[in-house]
Amino acid sequence: MNKPNIIMLIPELTMGGAQHSFARLAWALSIDYNIIPLVFDEGSDPFYLMPAEVRNLGTKPSNSFISKIINATKRFIKLRRFKKSIQPTACISFLEGADYLNVLTKQKEKVIISIRGSKVHDPNMKAYLFALRSKLLIPFLYKRADQIVTVNKGIQNELVNYFNLDVNKIKTIYNYIDKIDNSSNQNHSLPQVPYILYSGRLAPEKGIIGLIKVFSSITKEIPDVKLVLLGDGPEKNNIIQCAQTYKLTIGKEIDNQIVLVGNVRHTYTYIKNASVTVLNSVSEGFPNAMAESLLAGKRVVASDCPYGPREIFALGEVQEIIEKQYPIETGGGTLLPPVDESSLMLWVKSICTIVNEKKYCDELFVKRFKEKTSQENFINNWKGILKG
Repeated sequence: MNKPNIIMLIPELTMGGAQHSFARLAWALSIDYNIIPLVFDEGSDPFYLMPAEVRNLGTKPSNSFISKIINATKRFIKLRRFKKSIQPTACISFLEGADYLNVLTKQKEKVIISIRGSKVHDPNMKAYLFALRSKLLIPFLYKRADQIVTVNKGIQNELVNYFNLDVNKIKTIYNYIDKIDNSSNQNHSLPQVPYILYSGRLAPEKGIIGLIKVFSSITKEIPDVKLVLLGDGPEKNNIIQCAQTYKLTIGKEIDNQIVLVGNVRHTYTYIKNASVTVLNSVSEGFPNAMAESLLAGKRVVASDCPYGPREIFALGEVQEIIEKQYPIETGGGTLLPPVDESSLMLWVKSICTIVNEKKYCDELFVKRFKEKTSQENFINNWKGILKG
């Protein structure tokens, strides 16, 4: 018996949280469906292992406005033809450009768009683009989708209250973390002293400059501590300059105070040996590094940004977190305001306490968190959407 075809569409499969979740979903659904991963441009190898060959729409990366319009037109034509030729049961898209394309090429298949982060709090959007998106593109196009899946309730509420989308077409499905890769055959060079871990894209909206300021103060309290940065991105040079401004050594070698590891496919070894994981984002969806750390029993210190961290911590608690007075302590770590001059010492104190006291997540917290982010729940929720 042939499996039903499902197209999974994403602009690119480089390293990133959305891309990692895309790969996990593809593997989870591949048992019952013929998954066809599809990216925009030719010539790029996927960072994450996929259950099937990754196809592309045959365009090439472009920077000019005119070439972007030409590419968008080509992608529309090719995706529409592709859908017509294979007659998929559904097309699932990740990230906004893919969402628009998915909706505009809708035929008989079920169109499902997966929203990975806040639209209102997206720091990368220029004012005029935000007006175009918020007043026209999102309200008009997203209403044409058969189903919208969000990674947290905050995004779901935003889509309903800000963009006036139908709540009955929106469902929140939390990411699951696949079996933790604890392979011993990976040659990781790890500091032999306590270290603070950041894992993710090196981008301005991740607030890594603020973390370096915090780390600089922490080194005065714990001189041998290190900051390990997993990932790469456009903020790398600014991070290096900031470290040098604070007279902190930085580089790939583990004898530096700040260790720039680069992109890592399997992060478990770094997580399990870290003293604490930190997250200082402007906005988040469902940060995988935070979830992976909590599942490994490692405490997290995170900014209370819209909307992910507070909701993720709440998954391990008995009830919703409603406190507003910082620091907010949970069984899995600490919520703080984003790093600035007024909150910097709160971050320093919270991180130093976890490092010095070797604090781990509460066992009951981890148990509840595992139950609510299980693979079984994840797959059942997605199958319900596909069959509904």
